[in-house]
Amino acid sequence: MGRTADSVARQIKKIAKVRDPPTPLLSTVTSPDKELSEFERATLVVRLDRILMGLTKANKTEQWDRVLMGAPRAEWAERILAFIPTPVGRLLAAPSPPTISTLRSLEWENTCKMGVYTWILTRKIHNPLYPEHYVYVGSATKYGWGLSGRKYQHQKGGEGSSFTLKHQIQHHGLAKKGHFAALLSMEVKSSEPNEVVKARQLIVLAEAAFTIWLGALTEGRPDAQKERLLLRSLCPWSLEQISYCGVCSHNPLSMDISYPMGYARL
Repeated sequence: MGRTADSVARQIKKIAKVRDPPTPLLSTVTSPDKELSEFERATLVVRLDRILMGLTKANKTEQWDRVLMGAPRAEWAERILAFIPTPVGRLLAAPSPPTISTLRSLEWENTCKMGVYTWILTRKIHNPLYPEHYVYVGSATKYGWGLSGRKYQHQKGGEGSSFTLKHQIQHHGLAKKGHFAALLSMEVKSSEPNEVVKARQLIVLAEAAFTIWLGALTEGRPDAQKERLLLRSLCPWSLEQISYCGVCSHNPLSMDISYPMGYARL
């Protein structure tokens, strides 16, 4: 996105009194093959800052508390925004939530890069009483496997799919042949443990932000509804406008990231 931490911070302060910029006029919307407009970039900054602020207040592990305190919020935002491709940025800055067609228009990256992705699942049998489409947001942080390896794990139904996700798929009668789309990818050139951990931290934080941004978080158990309502309220659009259901069972920051062998904890 080409923004510095200071630039992001100034942009946030400039429009901090407004929860979200107003819907742009048609003349300000750029065509899909061009870079994001200033309005779209400003919208992304405001929305991501609000989500990150909410995540800092939400329940999370002690490890994540330490990680987030390691850099200013504006710096985390800058790092994430730098890796968001233009089509995804345009979708996230839109005045209305994405439709399933819009999400399906996003491309997949068959790559070993780490990244964040969405998986669009559909019911095997159509039932007008229930939503037809379900959206999952996940991350690929295994060095050398990346997005391609994660997709393979999901399709094979192995370790890539958590027990809760498998339960959601079975409970809702979903087909596993859904569309995968890359939301963000990042190349980690070195397998050095400290570099891998830094990359994992950024990717999982982006996963948490995208999970909220796309309204992919489930309502959760009754004992966790207050926390879940807080997180779901950070979505920049009204949840009633979203045409699909989320199947993400938890806030990714409620679980520690795994450390590779040889990582020097400070």
